[in-house]
Amino acid sequence: MQMLRVLNYNVHFFPPWLERLEACFFPASYQGNSTIRFAALLSALRKTDADVILLTELWDPSRIEQLMEEISDTWPYIAVPPRTPCFRMLNSGLVLLSKLHIVEFEFEPFVESGGVDHFAGKGILSATLENGLRVMGTHTQANYNDTSKYNATQKAQVEQLLRHAASVRPQLVLGDFNMEVSSENFQTLAQGLGRLKGLSHAVPQPATQRVNQKFTEAYAVAKGRHRNYIFAEHLLHLYEDPLTETAFASTYCYTDAHGEQYMLSDHLPMLALIDLPSPTTSFVFA
Repeated sequence: MQMLRVLNYNVHFFPPWLERLEACFFPASYQGNSTIRFAALLSALRKTDADVILLTELWDPSRIEQLMEEISDTWPYIAVPPRTPCFRMLNSGLVLLSKLHIVEFEFEPFVESGGVDHFAGKGILSATLENGLRVMGTHTQANYNDTSKYNATQKAQVEQLLRHAASVRPQLVLGDFNMEVSSENFQTLAQGLGRLKGLSHAVPQPATQRVNQKFTEAYAVAKGRHRNYIFAEHLLHLYEDPLTETAFASTYCYTDAHGEQYMLSDHLPMLALIDLPSPTTSFVFA
């Protein structure tokens, strides 16, 4: 049996120009402190000791380059989709890190997109590792608090995901799916993959008296938007990670120049332990 630790994390890093726009028009999700926060993110990734990591919303090309330089000693193999066409202002936001050699990878852009997502090069990143594990990562259409408006776009992306999966036969599927478990699109995805092995997990609410107002609000936002999932054929354990407020603060938070504590992202990380399946097995596709 070969067990692997897998991390799925939406890190919410925009290029500087987009950060400024977000601060003006979307202050609720604005993170700020990007330099301090990125250093804290690198530290957090090392603490997880994950074998395979999928990062989503790493939109800033300069941060991707910095990531590749600073963590290559731990994750020497990195898959980054190619730059998007000129009419896309953002890249895919997907980065796959691995301690195991990435034998090959490919990227398939989504055909359908809507709203602000139309300006991002979202799609499907699939890779094969040296141990035979086939991984598929993605970040689907956001609903921007209007589920009915973007439901059809998400449906089209789910159909494309399942077609891609039927081709590459992944044994591990993860990412930010922007869907509630109860939604029709999520049920279609889960049924299409055949067996749903892991869902989002709860993280204990930090004690409000020990964090500032923005931290508490950020946690509430993150918990409400936690639509990140891990599908695996042999998922052994989905960590309630972190287990305590202290562990949460020491791993997934940072302290700014004024001594105030904030979350690294408006999403919560997922850390799972999987058993490497036989290279001859894969999901049973409906």
